[in-house]
Amino acid sequence: MVSNGGNIPDQAKMRADSRGLTKGDYIRIFSTVLVVVAVGLVMVLVGSANPNAIEMLSNHHTKSKIEHVRNAHDDDRLEELTRLASAAQSEAKQATALKSTEAHKLRITPESKVDAELMLAREAAKKSKTLTAEISSIHSKVRVMRKKIRRDNHAAREEDRLLHKVQGGLRDSMLALHDKEMKVLEARHDVQNAAKDGDVAALREAQKRLANRKAIAKGARAEYDEQKKRRDQVAARDRLLRSRAKDDVEATEQMRATAHNDKLHAREEAAAARAIRARANYIRDQAALDSAQSKYSTLAQLLADPSSDHTQVEETLSKIASNIHSWKELKGQDEKALAAKVSLYKRARTRLSSKAIALADAAAAAADRVGDAGGGAEKAYRAAGLP
Repeated sequence: MVSNGGNIPDQAKMRADSRGLTKGDYIRIFSTVLVVVAVGLVMVLVGSANPNAIEMLSNHHTKSKIEHVRNAHDDDRLEELTRLASAAQSEAKQATALKSTEAHKLRITPESKVDAELMLAREAAKKSKTLTAEISSIHSKVRVMRKKIRRDNHAAREEDRLLHKVQGGLRDSMLALHDKEMKVLEARHDVQNAAKDGDVAALREAQKRLANRKAIAKGARAEYDEQKKRRDQVAARDRLLRSRAKDDVEATEQMRATAHNDKLHAREEAAAARAIRARANYIRDQAALDSAQSKYSTLAQLLADPSSDHTQVEETLSKIASNIHSWKELKGQDEKALAAKVSLYKRARTRLSSKAIALADAAAAAADRVGDAGGGAEKAYRAAGLP
């Protein structure tokens, strides 16, 4: 049948041309199919003739699968090892960079030396200011304690005067009691004599007189006991005030000794700060001088190069030489200043070690002074042998 004015072979050819296939392509495809079919037939025939052939093919197929799985597993392990190696390499690079950074930080340079010296100087100056502030605080406390000591000493003196007065009254009471007891003894002798004589009237009169004198002596004894009790109370108050004043004086002396030691320490720290700062200036001058001399040596080598601008080099060398001269003068001045500051620091340290006050010694001296000054009335009546 003819459709659209063409025959079937022409249409097939047109479709083949539209797909891009030629007659040679069809021949090659057909030949490949025949070869595959022939190989399959040969394998079937060989398998039917040899019973182990199928098993061999099966084993070959299994080995192929195992090899494929093994290769896939090896690929995964290789990928994992590659990832781990990459991570380890990255960490090694970071460690190397960190090590170089730390090494750069630890590298001692003139600038780092100057910074370290200035830091030490600032710390010493800060400590000196802190000690000075503490000294001011201690002085304020000492002023308050001195006022309290004056009040306690004034009260102790008042109690001391009162104790003298009470001691006088106690002495009078003791003499009066002695007189009354002697009269009681006389009245008792009168009673005994009247009883011996047998005089009833004299005996009754002597007994009445004895009873009256006993009552009077009892009153004198009560007055004496009251005076003695009052004396003990006043003496106890006096001892309390003296003891409190003694403790306050010891605390004040310890604070004064602490302030004195802190003052010496603050002076030492201030001298150390000045000496360290002078040393930093000296190191800075030395570093600048070394740098200028290095630049001068480097530029001086350019004079031997005919291609260099000798005029410009000579001008630069002249400026550097002037700077070197200035740095040398400044270095000499800073060297003298450093020697002076170090000498002052040594003197301050020696003064601290020689003039520092031991707190125990200060407290003992204060106790001795207070002990010698206080308790005069109590010592007097103790020396008099009064009970």
